[in-house]
Amino acid sequence: MHIKNKPLSTNLLNLLISFLPVSIILGNLIININIILIIFLGIYLFNIEIFKIEQRNLGYLLYSFFFYLVIVTCVNNYSTTNKHFLDTEVIFKSIVYLRFLFLFLVLNKAVEKNVFNIKYFFVVCAFLSFVLGLDILIQGITGTNIAGYATFQARPSGFFGTEPVAGGYIQKFCLFFIFLFSIFSSKFKNKKILFSYLLLSSFFFFIVIITTNNRMPLILYTLSLGLILIIKKRFLFFFSISIFFSLLFAYVIQNNLNVKNSYSSFYYKTIEILTITPNMFYTGKINQQLKSSTYVFIFNSGVQVWKQQKLFGNGLRSFRKKCKINKHELCSTHPHNYTIEILADTGLIGLFLIYSIIGAVLFKNYKLIAKKKDFYSNLKFVPFFIILFFEFFPFRSSGGFFTTSNSASIFLILALIFSMRNKDLSKNNL
Repeated sequence: MHIKNKPLSTNLLNLLISFLPVSIILGNLIININIILIIFLGIYLFNIEIFKIEQRNLGYLLYSFFFYLVIVTCVNNYSTTNKHFLDTEVIFKSIVYLRFLFLFLVLNKAVEKNVFNIKYFFVVCAFLSFVLGLDILIQGITGTNIAGYATFQARPSGFFGTEPVAGGYIQKFCLFFIFLFSIFSSKFKNKKILFSYLLLSSFFFFIVIITTNNRMPLILYTLSLGLILIIKKRFLFFFSISIFFSLLFAYVIQNNLNVKNSYSSFYYKTIEILTITPNMFYTGKINQQLKSSTYVFIFNSGVQVWKQQKLFGNGLRSFRKKCKINKHELCSTHPHNYTIEILADTGLIGLFLIYSIIGAVLFKNYKLIAKKKDFYSNLKFVPFFIILFFEFFPFRSSGGFFTTSNSASIFLILALIFSMRNKDLSKNNL
């Protein structure tokens, strides 16, 4: 049966794809159920066609990364004391991680076959980020959010409860609210209305992220506005917005002791990371006392684990097994940096594979977005581009790359931007 004769199935697939940002808030169980449903429905709609990727070279890199991860995990978890024993738990997790490959393949094929409806996705992400933003502001003012969650450790997180990750979520998905006009461009031809909308929405989310007290997301959000100017030079007012927000933030720091102390600490941590880590990574030691940053020790642990297997890596989740606690190193569930974690788990080969994909996708989409013609139609790609760019920004602290929520977010955005550039998403049939 042809796909066009399966309207209920294609609509359901769009709803499941659009529900992914919601499931990231609800937790790993809902994320995995959502992904499984997307995979099975995608196989039903596209059959074995999901394995065919139009951009073959990037497809080969993608397949290589996932299967290399499984192989290197199996090799590194083969017991030297008992040659007939494998660490089945870690190996099983590396195999189950292939669900993100299947998620990518289904999303890619949905775009290729003109099944994906970008308006659904934009509207859901925009609505969700706006509601979450309001919820965080209410929690910051009253002490509790709509659902009754109290502020935890002076960091309002809204629906995330005690997890202080709301700022990072808003920093990514609020871009779909800011650029919501791009999928309804015919209704936003008035420049004054458009300017007012962009200014108010950008300012709203700036205040929301400040309220969460998530410092890195605030910096990335401000940098995102500056990057928009580089991509679309006609958006000169985004530069003005960035300057305005920077001045406003400087004023807040000077007049609010709690904010001042929080960001002063963040500043010193950043300086320490930039000045100390290069020599520390090389020697594995440090000869001076740190003032504030524990991330330096966690980063160093990740680098030292990578040094054990520089080329091939140590396999999935190797950091938590092989890190050491001593004067110069600290342990955690992950190294808190994507680049270091990928190096520790998959080595230089794995890092080359994944960053080749990311670099190629960003470069090709930058050329598309930066075109002077079709100004409005190309704007819908901007949120995907900026999210992916800053998600892999190497000089930042982050969650774990191989965790369920982060991998779902990464491969969701990567799959859509990977394949959308070859499609005219302005057609009404989408």
